[in-house]
Amino acid sequence: MTFADDMAAAGNEVAVPPGNYDVEIVDAKAWHARNTGTPTAKLVFRVRSGPLKDASYDQILNLGNDVGRAVAKEALTMLGLDMAVRRELEELDTAMQGLIGVTANVTTAERNPPFRETQINTSQLPLTSTRPASAPSSLPAPAAPAAAGDDDIPF
Repeated sequence: MTFADDMAAAGNEVAVPPGNYDVEIVDAKAWHARNTGTPTAKLVFRVRSGPLKDASYDQILNLGNDVGRAVAKEALTMLGLDMAVRRELEELDTAMQGLIGVTANVTTAERNPPFRETQINTSQLPLTSTRPASAPSSLPAPAAPAAAGDDDIPF
């Protein structure tokens, strides 16, 4: 999302109540909290269908304790991020950018209001080509069609 998108949406937030939703990740980042230095991550989900279509909500992941890291690791793995790779926080931030465009089915709940918990049920990577359009093909050129005639039929 751009700054212009954020400004246009300001004040138009729709509360997304607990439930099951098809969502798309529209932003993802990781940073150290300014006031505490706690490692933190955020996923921004946009609802893709139903009465709350285009409503969005943030899922904050506290990476400053074992439980928070375990919850984040499970969610990020379910979204397609390879969490077997060891990363510093800045590297995690860069890797999380690759989650933008991922679609998922999620179930949200408020365990300790106003804190939201998001369970990732399924996810799908963006359906885009991974090969640049200008990249030369490594496949051989197709063969020229054979000349057809009645005497070419093998039966």
